[in-house]
Amino acid sequence: MLAALNTAGVPVPEERRAAALLLCSEAATNAVLHTGSAGTCFRVRLHAFPGRIRVEVEDGGGPTRPVLVTAAPADEHGRGLGLIDHYADEWGPRATGPGIYYVLTWDARSVTA
Repeated sequence: MLAALNTAGVPVPEERRAAALLLCSEAATNAVLHTGSAGTCFRVRLHAFPGRIRVEVEDGGGPTRPVLVTAAPADEHGRGLGLIDHYADEWGPRATGPGIYYVLTWDARSVTA
């Protein structure tokens, strides 16, 4: 993710870069653990624009669409989509196939290359 952001040619604030990396990790983990990918294959796409990135994680699909749940404090699992919901400005299931997308935005005028 960081290499893709570096080569995209769009300046991204450090806190949004960190969020992009965390959310990509969570979405990839969900693709491995909860879909038909069975840990074998998933695809990440980054679309970068001034002030906005959209990340798609395409996977093998699961028995249901991704659903946000509230994890109890002692739960060891169930926080991935909660983190995505917290940090992303927009997220949901991909419209063109299995997986999810998320969007992060920022004021492009406040970032220099």
